[in-house]
Amino acid sequence: MIFTIRYFIKTKNMKYKVVTELTKEDALVWVKFVEDHPLGNFFQMPRMLEFYKGLKKINPFMVGVYDEKNKPVGFVTGTWQKSGNKVTGFFSSRIIIIGGPLIDESLSGKEEIVGLMLENIRQRFGKKAIYTEFRNLFDTSQYKEIFESQGFNYKEHLNYIVDTRDEKVLRTKISKSKIRQVNKSLKNNAQIIEPENLDQVKSFYEILQKLYHEKVKKPIPGWDFFNRFFEWSQFGDFGKILLIKSEDKIVGGIMCPIFRSRTIYELYIAGLDGESKDIYPSVVATWAPIDYAIKNNIESFDFLGAGSPESDYGVREFKSKFGGELVQNGRYIRINNNFLFAVGKLGIRFAGNLIR
Repeated sequence: MIFTIRYFIKTKNMKYKVVTELTKEDALVWVKFVEDHPLGNFFQMPRMLEFYKGLKKINPFMVGVYDEKNKPVGFVTGTWQKSGNKVTGFFSSRIIIIGGPLIDESLSGKEEIVGLMLENIRQRFGKKAIYTEFRNLFDTSQYKEIFESQGFNYKEHLNYIVDTRDEKVLRTKISKSKIRQVNKSLKNNAQIIEPENLDQVKSFYEILQKLYHEKVKKPIPGWDFFNRFFEWSQFGDFGKILLIKSEDKIVGGIMCPIFRSRTIYELYIAGLDGESKDIYPSVVATWAPIDYAIKNNIESFDFLGAGSPESDYGVREFKSKFGGELVQNGRYIRINNNFLFAVGKLGIRFAGNLIR
């Protein structure tokens, strides 16, 4: 039995039970809650707590809320992360929450539950993390006031979501140049494969490391994260790593979590573009999960971000060519320590790792 921290809070309207660790019984409750929720997503599944457990520099956490009748009414899971060595780790300590919180849509007092969650996260991590960031996967405008009351600022952030339910319709929306590049690459013997061994995953990781160090300037998890994802992808519907192979060499790939039959996501992607004539690894790697979704009856492909509308972002132009709908769900960020945030941002930039 896993020790479970439980406490009760009496608000203006109701008494709630708050859970911050999971027993097996709790896990079953929250799996059903997330899977049945209209806004449920991969990153809020309870199994993410188990996936992250033991990984270096990533510590998972959750907050679950039950009402007086012991009915689940709200759930959120996230990670406390650090990057780099001890110095950059200290200045990059952050809380990242993707696709949460999820609140029972039938309730009239949803803002109250969100407030409980935000307060819990602030009390537990406010002194440990320099900032807390919610990366929204859906419209959270109904909670904007409660977020602002807890010290969060809303930032606009774009994304593309590709509807993969009808291949014929989708192909009319995708740029003809991208379709030509995919076809030309495949004609010249580029292949989309699932990893045959761990060495192929390691080759993809090395391409990704080089890309992020030299161009993207953002942190990525350590090898243990990718190793575990590969292991977990071998069983069930956790996700897929799709690699681009050319002449027995891995030239690109994409890591894709999967949420039931609803969504496949772009988590990490990289390609050795320009190294082989008539082969476009990044284009094929982007097409690979779209094609996988079509063939496996998954409803959508989520790019998981296309940058701030205030900034020029060449990758956004690239992503716009794949037939997706541009959405603006934004992000919420709370700076817990303004001085350390400013110093840390400069330090991480200097080290070649901008905050993602």
